[in-house]
This record gives sequence, C-alpha cells and structure tokens, in this order.
Amino acid sequence: MYEEQTDPYLIHSDVFPSTEDKLAKDTLQFRLVSKNDNDSIEFDDDGDLVTNRPERLDIILVHRNETNIAQCGYQLWNGCLLLCDYLLTNSNLFQNRIVLELGAGVGLCTILASRFVAKVISTDYDSDILEMIRENVRLNEDICRRERIQIEKLNWKQYDCDAIDNEIEIIIAADGIY
Repeated sequence: MYEEQTDPYLIHSDVFPSTEDKLAKDTLQFRLVSKNDNDSIEFDDDGDLVTNRPERLDIILVHRNETNIAQCGYQLWNGCLLLCDYLLTNSNLFQNRIVLELGAGVGLCTILASRFVAKVISTDYDSDILEMIRENVRLNEDICRRERIQIEKLNWKQYDCDAIDNEIEIIIAADGIY
C-alpha cells in the first residue's frame, strides 16, 4: 500500500521524535474546552464548585516520521496542528459548512473538522496518501463522523478552478507547499 522511499535526502518530522524510515502509528491528544456563554460561577447542592471538564480526544494516526520531499504528505507537520487548533477554537465558523481541505496529508484536520462541519472533502494528489487518510479515518471512527467525510484525489496543477463545486463554502490547507 505504501511504497518504499528511494531518495537519500530525507526530511525529518518536527512533531514526532523518531527518525525511523517506516510507517508509524502514534496517538495525539486534544482537549476540547466547551465554550460557555454564561460565565457565572455555579455550585452544586452541597456547595462544591461546578467545573466543566474538557473533553479529551485521543486520535490515532498512521504516518511517517521522515520522508523525501515527494512524500512529505505522509508526515504530520506543525502547520496541521496549528490549523487543528484554529478549527477547534473557532468551530462555530465551520459549523454545518461544506469544507474543502487541500493537501490533507494524514487527514488529521479532516478527522477533527468532521465533528462539526456538514461535509469535509479531504483531498490529496497521491493515491497512497488517500489510502492512509482512509485508514486514519477508520482508526478514529469513534471520534469522527465518517458520513461527513469525502476523500478525493486532486491535482492542483491540472485543476479547473471554474469547475469547483459550487457547494464548497470554505477552503482550508496546512503546509500545502513545502
């Protein structure tokens, strides 16, 4: 499913410390703090402070820790983590919207966005990377909403902008050009 690398010049992940040249499976943890419009302090029946505990998401990702430039989509990049933070912090902006993700890579943003968008179209050029996205969605089916995820191959160099789906409302990308 995933071809071996032949380029001797490798790029190492800045997210995961291992430099092994193989597929890895790691878990990322996100804490979702619910936004409460009511900032009042509440107490329970016996006088204890009522606190809202953040929801914890443990997301499992198949990825590589080092790749050549042509296969950089197999890695998780800091830009993806920043975009995930933005998506989660501003989920109200994406609520029930149709989102196109360009260069989805390992599919982390797709997995998180599927929790609150109407649909997320996850795209990449490499067919093997698309398979990795499908695998990561499958590994996280208890977290994401599979029925809202559409995975498609997209070549930016040969894409007709006039043919873009009129239903797309928001386009996102993280580290789209390396």
